[in-house]
Amino acid sequence: PPHVKFIFATTEIRKVPITVLSRCQRFDLRRIDAGALVAHLSSIAGKEGISVDDDALAMIARAAEGSARDSLSILDQAIAHGAGSVSAEAVRAMLGLADRARIVDLFEHVMKGDVAAALGEFRAQYDTGADP
Repeated sequence: PPHVKFIFATTEIRKVPITVLSRCQRFDLRRIDAGALVAHLSSIAGKEGISVDDDALAMIARAAEGSARDSLSILDQAIAHGAGSVSAEAVRAMLGLADRARIVDLFEHVMKGDVAAALGEFRAQYDTGADP
């Protein structure tokens, strides 16, 4: 019927057949600024009565890489892991991120040429789940 409109959303436009693409209007969506994501997530957490550290929100926004859907999914995971409150440390562990202080330690060992200490620090970070 003429009143029916279809909306297709995809992250893989190359998989859509050319016969379909030729009949579509295409709108490419841009990534959302991390600051806007943090504000959005903070608003949601407030409405849900969830306590979330500002640093945790910043980590979630960075991990989402501009995607509102991904940021909400990560926030939901963090809330489930934190049982009602979300700390930066919990998000760091959940995402497998290395602690900044430990990254600095690793860098210092490398700059001093202390290969054994650098490899030991790298192994320790890897063993705790940090993404190399």
